[in-house]
Amino acid sequence: MIAAENEIAIPARPEAVWEVLLDFERYPSWHPFIELVGDPSLGAKIEYRYTGKMLGMGRLRKMHSFARITALAAPIEFAWRMSMGSFLFRIDESYRLERHPTGTRLAHRVEYRGVVARLWRAGITSRAHVMICETDTALRARFVKRPPPRKRGRR
Repeated sequence: MIAAENEIAIPARPEAVWEVLLDFERYPSWHPFIELVGDPSLGAKIEYRYTGKMLGMGRLRKMHSFARITALAAPIEFAWRMSMGSFLFRIDESYRLERHPTGTRLAHRVEYRGVVARLWRAGITSRAHVMICETDTALRARFVKRPPPRKRGRR
């Protein structure tokens, strides 16, 4: 197994972060790599669409498969599993939300298993943490207020 983890503070209530995580229709507006399509309910089979650079391939590729929601406890935990064959390749991805003095502490974990994960170990190990950090930063950006642009002109 290869695992990557990240924690980030998000300036919003866990309920607000939870709402974004389960709004699959809007994933393309914030998630840099995946889209999830389907009903966000425990045990549901959903579509998993990945767009990004796959290991050993320099250009963007698309991968489409199905996943199953394996944990759903509002507003605490959301997890899903995507697999290609029982032993070939599997991704388990989870989000845990906790109240934090500034809003929400988000713990994000991705595990890669199977023959393909072992073959691509070096590439997955180096890229996995970068990818979840990019994802978490994009999610956090949905809640960060940006200052208004400064007016230009004479002083």
